[in-house]
Amino acid sequence: MRIPISLTLSLLSAASFAASAQVQEGPTAADWKEDIKLFATKFPALHVKPFHKMTRAEFDAAINRLLANIDTMTQDQRLCGLQAITAAIGDSHTGINRLPPALGRRNFRFKLTCYADGVFVETAAPECKHLLGAKLLAVERMPISKVLPKLLAVTEGTTMSGRRADVSFRFGPDTLHGVGISKSLDGATFRFEKDGKIWDEKATPLPRGPKGPIREGFFYFPGVAPGSNWLDAASGSKPLYLQNWDKPFTPTFLSKEGIYYIQCNEVENDGGSFSDRFLKAYAEAEKLPIKKFVIDLRLNGGGNNELLPPVIQALAKSSKLNKKGVLFAIIGGRTQSAAQNFTNQLQLHTNVTFVGDPTGESPNHYGDPVELQLPKTGIVIHISSIRWHEFPDSDKRNQTTPDIPAPLTFAQYRQGRDPAMEAIIRYPRKPKS
Repeated sequence: MRIPISLTLSLLSAASFAASAQVQEGPTAADWKEDIKLFATKFPALHVKPFHKMTRAEFDAAINRLLANIDTMTQDQRLCGLQAITAAIGDSHTGINRLPPALGRRNFRFKLTCYADGVFVETAAPECKHLLGAKLLAVERMPISKVLPKLLAVTEGTTMSGRRADVSFRFGPDTLHGVGISKSLDGATFRFEKDGKIWDEKATPLPRGPKGPIREGFFYFPGVAPGSNWLDAASGSKPLYLQNWDKPFTPTFLSKEGIYYIQCNEVENDGGSFSDRFLKAYAEAEKLPIKKFVIDLRLNGGGNNELLPPVIQALAKSSKLNKKGVLFAIIGGRTQSAAQNFTNQLQLHTNVTFVGDPTGESPNHYGDPVELQLPKTGIVIHISSIRWHEFPDSDKRNQTTPDIPAPLTFAQYRQGRDPAMEAIIRYPRKPKS
């Protein structure tokens, strides 16, 4: 799904700006104009194929509209305006990579996450414990059905699956104000539903420190940031993939199920040889009474795809592991970059069955970003410099779609369940209707 250019342009329209009496420090309007013009000049030259989704005319129109309104915009509106353009470019390796402390986005004292059945409070600070597990219905009386597209439009990514995985970081006060949902930078009113009750909650953000916004327990991966006193809506033990999110490679033999499971969270020689780890795991699995062999790539954001050939070649040669109904790979919105290359190679050279959610990358994708430093604002933008082709140019797929869809609902997360592994254990039987 492509974010409509009409939505991108609407975020740059003066009519969408919410007035704010709060004085914001940071770059001047003249600074922003100079940097936006620099980006508009450099981007087409640096990107390997700059207008693969957004046309040149659409790009120029968006830049001109942003420049025309800079003088009347607040800092957060200017940032969201620029990010609406970088997001419309349409690849996960192109976008705003780093912000200076003065422009860093603040968060609230709870984290909202997209699940298959809605947007829920996944984690929260102790003082917001009552919000844990609540479903978000609206922000400033705007229903979530209208809120979410606005936030996804300023979330860079190739696929909707990838954007939804990252949109938690757009529910803060600066972005809500910047896209015209909230009228205040001091907080927002959220409408929640929990245990049959619906109520409005006025929320204030975490402060901004000298090095940027304070995150506390706000975390990129599911759950609470390590060392934080924040609370998690999930109770009991975590599923296997959330127990080992911080390790690059974790092999586990589940003897009861007869499953050899590998969680691979990066394609790197981090603490050891990437290929040696896989080859050792293959050798171990060959000796065990396994029924199924699983490679979990759902939290793998990429790395170095040049490390993949020996891993794929050895797996393809295994008569025991490389069988339909034996070999599975779990994918999701965070499966991107070199992990998408891994997914591609599995599809091309093995008898894999994919389970989970669509990947956050297209099979033929853009990557290897170069940095563009915007000197006046201090913003750093990544721009894709290489097009990775592993399938013919005629392959226009925007993502790798799982053979067995296994979307995660909030109820499953809260119960510590893993629908992807449940589907693999159950295979080839279908779930009860």
